[in-house]
Amino acid sequence: MKYSDLYEAAPLGYLTLDEKGNLLEANLTLAQTLETENYRLIGRALADCLAVADREAFHGHLQEVFKTGERQNCDVRLQG
Repeated sequence: MKYSDLYEAAPLGYLTLDEKGNLLEANLTLAQTLETENYRLIGRALADCLAVADREAFHGHLQEVFKTGERQNCDVRLQG
């Protein structure tokens, strides 16, 4: 099984973001959670998929991650 197969078939939603928070990659599980197809997520702002109340915290988190380059956690709620 190739890395791309593991990424796509993972039981958790995986994604890759750019510095602005736009989705560069999204796996099938994330797309299914958001009730869409993964190709429709590419280029879309992840913040648009988050609960409104979590968007500000997410933006602060994203800025901090790209500023420090350190691994961090941020809990947010998805909405389709």
